[in-house]
Amino acid sequence: AAAACASVAAGAAPEFWPRYGGLRSVQTLDGVWQFGFHHFDAMDPSFDPRPPSLTPRSAVVPSTMDAAAPGILGRRGVGVFRTTFRQEGAARLQFMACAFYCRVFVDGQLLGDHLAGGYVPFDLDLPAAGRVGAPVDRELLVLA
Repeated sequence: AAAACASVAAGAAPEFWPRYGGLRSVQTLDGVWQFGFHHFDAMDPSFDPRPPSLTPRSAVVPSTMDAAAPGILGRRGVGVFRTTFRQEGAARLQFMACAFYCRVFVDGQLLGDHLAGGYVPFDLDLPAAGRVGAPVDRELLVLA
């Protein structure tokens, strides 16, 4: 399962998030993302995150992709989650939970990965893109 949020462009943060002073703003990326479920090696270094065919359906984030009734093994494979966001300046993507392992791509480029195991929060810094002070639309893809 993937749950993602980001300290990027201005937006409303949930009530339970800390409040920051100064110029920092927080935007949650919770909501409906594009989604695909696949059976390939998520560690494959030649993986290409760009094809739209990777995410033919939609899913709500945060959620779980392998929920099943008690005693029934849920489906196994790689979940591919895709969304877009607007970035102004440097940002930090904060993932509140990710099952076991995930890889994070922004605009088709690997930003980083998470190897710490199940449901451990982590974050990745995202350098500014485009001209200083100009918002940039970005695409985020997570293999989980």
